[in-house]
Amino acid sequence: MNVPRNVVLDLIPVYLAGEASAETKALVEQFAAADAEIAALLSADREIGLPAPAPFHEKSKETLMITKRLIQLRATLFGLALFFSLTPFSVVFTGNTRFWLLRDAPQQAALLFAVAAVAWTAWFLVRRRVNVSGL
Repeated sequence: MNVPRNVVLDLIPVYLAGEASAETKALVEQFAAADAEIAALLSADREIGLPAPAPFHEKSKETLMITKRLIQLRATLFGLALFFSLTPFSVVFTGNTRFWLLRDAPQQAALLFAVAAVAWTAWFLVRRRVNVSGL
């Protein structure tokens, strides 16, 4: 197989980073054995060495996990807030429609509305924090 020189030059960064497959490594080394300029390029880059990878990968993974947890928390808070907001409006159908908590137990309904207000506030704050990331 006749591989163009420019293709091998494109593969050198992958080879030097250690991310090349065995076939790519063999191809680059075979080409370096036949081409003195590519061999010199490889030896010069090996002497200089590549900088150590930045801890960006770990930081981005951590950020992704935090964002994932925030999105899950946002969904949970939305469900709780909706549940506690609508529960006082539960109805009983016995011939006529009767609001179960709102009419018969207004203190419990007020407590549920207070819990709903806290849940909605928490949902709004988490939503705002997630929206900063554009999700």
